[in-house]
Order: sequence, then C-alpha cells, then structure tokens
Amino acid sequence: MNDNLTFRLYQPQDLPGVLQLWEDESGWGGVTEKQFHDWFVDTPCGECLIVVALDGENRIIGQEIFTPSKICIDGKETKALRLSAPILAKKYRARMSNVAHPVIQMFKIGAQAAVDKGYSLIYSFPSIGWLPIIKLLFPKIGIDINKVVRSQIECHAISLKAYSFEPNKKDKCNVDAVSSFNREYNNLWRSTVKKFPLGNAVVRDSNWLKWKLGDHLVLEVRKAKRLTGYVAVKKDNGLITDALARTPADFETIIKKAVEKLHFLKDTLPTDEIKLMHTHVTSSIIEKMGFQKINYKLGFWCYSPDDSISFENLQMARWFMMPND
Repeated sequence: MNDNLTFRLYQPQDLPGVLQLWEDESGWGGVTEKQFHDWFVDTPCGECLIVVALDGENRIIGQEIFTPSKICIDGKETKALRLSAPILAKKYRARMSNVAHPVIQMFKIGAQAAVDKGYSLIYSFPSIGWLPIIKLLFPKIGIDINKVVRSQIECHAISLKAYSFEPNKKDKCNVDAVSSFNREYNNLWRSTVKKFPLGNAVVRDSNWLKWKLGDHLVLEVRKAKRLTGYVAVKKDNGLITDALARTPADFETIIKKAVEKLHFLKDTLPTDEIKLMHTHVTSSIIEKMGFQKINYKLGFWCYSPDDSISFENLQMARWFMMPND
C-alpha cells in the first residue's frame, strides 16, 4: 500500500496540497493560508519543521509538524521541537504495526532533520494510545527506547458550582482577564527561573505567550500591583493549559485565585469543571483544593539526540510542565 509513497521536508509550493489535506483529512476542518502562516511559519522561535508524504501522483497525503520552542534546562536554553498529531489520508491509516507506516516514515525524516538543524530535544503530548506504538517502533528507526522518557499524566477536576471558599477581606490579590503580555511577563519568567526553580521548562517569554495563548482565557494575578503570575484556561473544556508564578507558594496562590475568579464567572463559561494535570508541581494544590481524579489522561514523551543532555535530566520529576507547552 505504501510502496509508491515518498517523504520529504515541506516546500513552499506544497502549500495548496497541505491546505487541501487539512480540509479533507484533518477532522478539525480546514485552515486558511494566513492561519497556516501564523501557526507554522511566523512562530516566536522560527518556522516549523514540516514533513510531508506524497503518493505516486505527487499528491500530498500526509503531514507531520514539529513546532520549535526553547527549553530551559537548569537555567540554560536549548532548541527544541514539539511534535503535533499527524494528518494522514484515510486510505493510508492502516494499523501501525511496522516501520513502513507513513506516520513513522515522516517522523524518521523529521527526527533526522532536527539533528541536522541543531535541535537538542523532541517532545510531544500525544493521546496515550501512541505510547506503546512508540515503544514498539522507535527502535526500528534507530532510536534507543531506553533514552525516551514516556509517561501517562493524570488529570483532576473541580466543579465551579460546588467549589466553596471563605473570601479574605485582607487579601490584596487582584485577578483580571488579560489579552496582551508586556515586558512584565519577561521579568516574571526570568524571576521564576531563578526562584522556583524549574528544572526543565518551556521558555515562557511575552512573545511566546502572545502566540500560544491568544484564544485562551488568561487570568493574571497581582499582589500590591506586582505581577505574581498568570493562569490560562481553555475556554471550551476548562483545562488549565498554562500557568506560571515566581515561587511554588505563589503558584499555589495563582491557581487558587484563578479558580475563585472562575467561580464568580461560572454562569458565563461553557463548562462547570476546571481541569488540572497532575505533576509534582501541582500535586499538593490538587489535594488542598479538592480536585478529583477524572477519566482523562495526557500522554507525554521526550527524547534528546544530543549526547550532552542526559536521560536522567529528562525525567518527569524535573519538568515544570503544562499541556500547552
């Protein structure tokens, strides 16, 4: 079935075929040329690395997108790529039991291009069903599975209607929705790197936030007018997709204050639940605030082709992680 397929990096003349692939096969609907440019070309960290699959008639039947980011590892920034879910024409969506599958072949091209372009880390938040496939097929394309960190991350939720708290009249925190991110957010990021500490984390400067959080409900928390942190919530399902504060204590404060604010806004929101992924950073918050485990998990994997980054440095306990990373 795949004998006549070819795989290569995206070229500008591929755009009409890629847009048609989105329209016909993505399941998410089509994208405009402007959206494609904004999402995949004009990103804060440069153009995405895009791999396409073509059939024998030179039609694009698949794509994989690796989005560039910067990862801070113990205070040092390194170039990284986040792999998104692939798009593949239905005809070629056979069970992924062998290395010849188009999704694996596109990844192989992308992984090599990542090395050639000097990227030190590849990571992804796939559905959990991808994790055993990765374990099975990565070794067949030359990736040592013992150097790939893989995890299933539980999520917890809290009902805004059921949530109760005692307002503190002496509390000097103010919570407001924001849609722009000024230099204060750069200062917040630099302060967090020094004070939290973060271990491994996506660099969250103002340009990154503007690009990533434009369609989210973002609440900033200030104390005595000073920016303490922010919380971003996906509007349709209530998932906290990003949050940042200077210290662990501040992080607990901003989650609590954001949930309190959302409690008062509950009648204007499409969902009653606020969801939070369970990590070593959020564990105590989940327990203290009464978040309950739900039947929803996020997959995660990461891999470094850079020998200077050890497998131990990529372990889950070192990550400050949010779904929007």
